[in-house]
Amino acid sequence: MREEIAFCHLDSLKTHYRAVVTDEFFIVEKKGASQYHPRSFIKEIKLNNKKLLMPLVSGGILSSLSLVSIIVGVYNPWGVLISFSLGLAVLYYGYRGRSFLVVEEVKNDGNYLLYEATATIRAFVNYVNTEWIKRKHFFIYHLCTQNQWNTQKDSVWYEDPSLKTERFIHACLEDQIKGVKNRFFSGQNDLLLLKIDPHKVNAEVRFESAKDVEDVFPHIYGKINKNSIIEVKKYSNPD
Repeated sequence: MREEIAFCHLDSLKTHYRAVVTDEFFIVEKKGASQYHPRSFIKEIKLNNKKLLMPLVSGGILSSLSLVSIIVGVYNPWGVLISFSLGLAVLYYGYRGRSFLVVEEVKNDGNYLLYEATATIRAFVNYVNTEWIKRKHFFIYHLCTQNQWNTQKDSVWYEDPSLKTERFIHACLEDQIKGVKNRFFSGQNDLLLLKIDPHKVNAEVRFESAKDVEDVFPHIYGKINKNSIIEVKKYSNPD
């Protein structure tokens, strides 16, 4: 995996719930699962307080029904009074809300529930916004054969066979190109390298763990609109 630059625990118990930044990704890890947010996609990291809809609704219903029961005079007023108090407590809990870590991206937002927005978490978010996000823009890359590209040269879209078999088109970062070539195109010399701006790709781009190596790769879930392809050149394997 890529080297961690900084991390912050998102719960007071310091269990397996934390935010990590590497050179390219803001990663939220929880219970063995990881959600990757490419640095180039992120507009801002925020700490928001959001009201909780379900407690608001259930607390409002419970307290309202209890109040009606008190007015009409039910047989067990103490039980109704307890129910009314409980409804008010749930209503207050929903109104008070919970803190969320919000990863605001160009296309989608990631929302992560926090136990508490501590001073440490606030300092970490400030670092991410003021220092880490400002780093340089990056591109993603895709290798294909010359014949595969030529058969689609008149189309405004590029499609790889993996889109039908795996539902996405494989891509990689610049420092992953050589490894991809050696694993999937060993001995082939008729290769082209597509340089792609992920911001301009119409389809969803997800960064996901690979099955055969311990790394994360960009997967493009749809055809690639060719106006997002910055450069097409013959690939020569570096020494």
